[in-house]
Amino acid sequence: MKLCLSRVLVILVMASTACPAFAFDPFQRFRRDPSKKEDEKKDEKPKPLFEVETVKNLAYRTDKDADPVKHKLDLYVPKGVKGYPVLFFVHGGAWKSGNKDLYVKLGEAFAGDGIGTVIINYRLSPKVQHPAHIEDVASAYAWVCANIEKYGGRKDRIFACGHSAGGHLVALLATDEKYLKKEGRSFTDIRGVIPISGVHELQAVTPLFSSVFSLDR
Repeated sequence: MKLCLSRVLVILVMASTACPAFAFDPFQRFRRDPSKKEDEKKDEKPKPLFEVETVKNLAYRTDKDADPVKHKLDLYVPKGVKGYPVLFFVHGGAWKSGNKDLYVKLGEAFAGDGIGTVIINYRLSPKVQHPAHIEDVASAYAWVCANIEKYGGRKDRIFACGHSAGGHLVALLATDEKYLKKEGRSFTDIRGVIPISGVHELQAVTPLFSSVFSLDR
C-alpha cells in the first residue's frame, strides 16, 4: 500500500480519540476486495468511506477591519455524518505565501475518511507582521469551536494541524494561551496538535525571519 505516513498517523490519532459512537476502521479505504483477482487488485484505487460535502469561504471575522479574502475558511465534512472529529489545518509558505485553495485534495481526503476538515486563510507578510498571523489563526480556531456543531462536528474533538509556517502557528497556538484567551477560548479547546515540519526556533538575524517577526522572538 502506498500511503502518506503523516496522513496515516493523523488518521490513527484522531480515530483513537474520537467518540466510541464514531469508531471506524482508518485503513478500510485501503483494503482490497478479496473477491477480485490479484491483477485486478493492483489497479483498484482506494475509495472514500464517505461522500464529501464542501462549504466554501465562510468568514471567521466579520468586523469592519476583516480582510475579504484572508479571513475566510473552507469546510469539508463527511456528508450525513454527525459527531465526527475535526482537523483544523493551517497552510505553510514562510508566512508570506500560500492559500487554502491549494489544499482542496487534503480536505476531500480527510473528509472522505470521516474526519471533518477546516482549511483557513490568514493574513501574510509583508502586508502584516507577527503577531497578525497567529491572531488570525486563533480567530479562525475560535470560530470553529463556536460553529462546528452546526455542521455535525464535535467541538471537543478539534485537532490543530499545520505544515511548515503553519506548523509553527499551530504550535504557538497550543503553547501561548494569550491568543486563544483574546478570543474567549483556552487550551482546553484544543484536543491535540500536529505540527508538520514546523519552524520552532526563530533567529532575528535571519533575513526571512526578521522581515516577518521584526525583533520579536
